[in-house]
Amino acid sequence: MIGNLRAGLRLACAGLWLIAITPVVLLSALLSIGSRGRLARNGARVHWFWARVLRWIFGIHVRVEGPRPPGGAFLASNHLTHFDIPVLASVYPMQFVAKAEIAKWPLFGQLALLAGTIYVDREDRASTPKIVASMSRYLEHGARVVLFPEGTCGNGLEISRFKPPLFAPPVALGLPTVPVAIRYSGTGAVWTEGSMGAHMAKMLRTARIDVLVRFGEPTLPHSDRKALAAEARDRVAALYDLAAPAQG
Repeated sequence: MIGNLRAGLRLACAGLWLIAITPVVLLSALLSIGSRGRLARNGARVHWFWARVLRWIFGIHVRVEGPRPPGGAFLASNHLTHFDIPVLASVYPMQFVAKAEIAKWPLFGQLALLAGTIYVDREDRASTPKIVASMSRYLEHGARVVLFPEGTCGNGLEISRFKPPLFAPPVALGLPTVPVAIRYSGTGAVWTEGSMGAHMAKMLRTARIDVLVRFGEPTLPHSDRKALAAEARDRVAALYDLAAPAQG
């Protein structure tokens, strides 16, 4: 009973916060018209501001380890739940490559687009060059760009193969890739079954959500995106295993 009340209150507060931040997003978008660089920087700050408050509303406590990613860094992260974006966004100002389905979410999808989120339809391979170009422009203007290269939520036991196509920007620009591992405490945090809504409701009923975000050392620049994707996956897997709770 208490858990259901907690979840309902958190969802209501999150909705009110989304409405409250709408003028900030619109102002940021207006100030960014005509400049991809301003959109990259302003939108990343909006993401950070929104996520910091949302993290407090949802009772998410984040511990960060590892070196701070520099501006203009390409970050490759594992993916476990739909809380991963606000978790990472609350740590540093970042831009995200997200699934196209999120664009259809009422209000949130449109606001995220105005803040600079790059949406990717993985079934539409013809759109890949456009997405790569958008990511490259963000990186060139000093934005941290986050990709979840597994393409879907993992099972929490192992890191799946990273899909190589969207590793093209760091290869073309000669940039290193920063591996990132997200690990939630408890066994029920990972979304492995049921609907997204049911899983989110279960998480929101939890009094406290503890998350460890571990950043690794950047890779050396690569000339081959497949090799880079494979190395990034191995590094993220190593960080994820390192972040595992000690067994008593």
